[in-house]
Amino acid sequence: MVTGPRNYTLDFFDLTKGVPVIRNFTTASFSYHYYKWFNWGHKDFRVLVEGFTGEVYFFFNLLGEETYVNTGYLSVPQTLNNSRYSVLVNTSETNTLRIFKTDLANGFFCYYCWYYISIYSNYTRGPSSYRLTIFEVPDSGEEIP
Repeated sequence: MVTGPRNYTLDFFDLTKGVPVIRNFTTASFSYHYYKWFNWGHKDFRVLVEGFTGEVYFFFNLLGEETYVNTGYLSVPQTLNNSRYSVLVNTSETNTLRIFKTDLANGFFCYYCWYYISIYSNYTRGPSSYRLTIFEVPDSGEEIP
């Protein structure tokens, strides 16, 4: 018997530029940490993920005013299939994703967009921990304080 859709709650953490987030996965379950960020200044930026212990998957996606085939819920990256970018980060590895306004062809930068990041651990190598940071990159010709 079909009883209809289930309710799901996703807890998002807001990211602040230049403020690193250090988190751990300590239980033996399939776990996600969800983050969101809005590029208010429409600046170039980079996302830095550093693995400390274990391994984590980094998934990246966005939802903007020109996104017509997705919803806010479906834009939350959870697999390779609904991510614009994904990578496995192991212990002592660092991965940097750079997003520039001039790289419109890759589809990573857009105006008036929410950027969603999911960090996933399947606990295959025990507890895992990571650091996630977003940095704005000054535009060329911009004054740097």
